[in-house]
Parts: sequence; structure tokens; C-alpha cells
Amino acid sequence: MNCSIYDLVPKHKSDISHLQEIKELSDDEIRPILFSLLEWIRDINWPIASEILAVLEKHQKEVIPLISKVLVPEESDNIWKYWIIKELLPLFSYNNLKPIILSNILLVS
Repeated sequence: MNCSIYDLVPKHKSDISHLQEIKELSDDEIRPILFSLLEWIRDINWPIASEILAVLEKHQKEVIPLISKVLVPEESDNIWKYWIIKELLPLFSYNNLKPIILSNILLVS
């Protein structure tokens, strides 16, 4: 990889220029940009969003703590939360979802 890991993050909603490189990153390599990638599913209608979903699915264990930070009451972007719940979480294994489910049960109780 000849560029910085941060250079791989899409720059606009149709930017797939580094998508193949992103798909080949290990968990350790992608960790610094995962939250930036998660932000690309704020609107699932963006062309890059479906591609990013596949990347996030591949790195479920690393994404779970980031999702937990978004699904808090203090986060006001309810559309983003909706897309995470509707489109991303169904791609995850149940075992990886346990921390999110448990933390949200505690929030409600």
C-alpha cells in the first residue's frame, strides 16, 4: 500500500477508487478508518453504501464497539441508527450482536 490508510476512505458518495484495497485490509489495518467507513452508511441510498456494508460485515468484531457508540440516545442522527439496525446488523452473527443487544436492554431497563 503506497498511501496512508486514511487516503483509502471514500471522499464522496460515488468514490470506489480504493474499494478493492479496503476489502483486502486485515482487522488491524482497517481499525483506524472503521468509524469513517461506518459513516458512509448514514444514507444507504449512496452508491458507496452497499459496498461499505460488505466491508463492515467482514470486520464485525471491530465494528460492534463503534455501533454501540452510535446507538446511544445522545446520538441524534436517527436515520443513521435506522440504517445500522435495518441494513448492517442483520449481516452480523448473533454472537457478535450480543454486546449490542445486552447494552441496549440495560439502557431500557
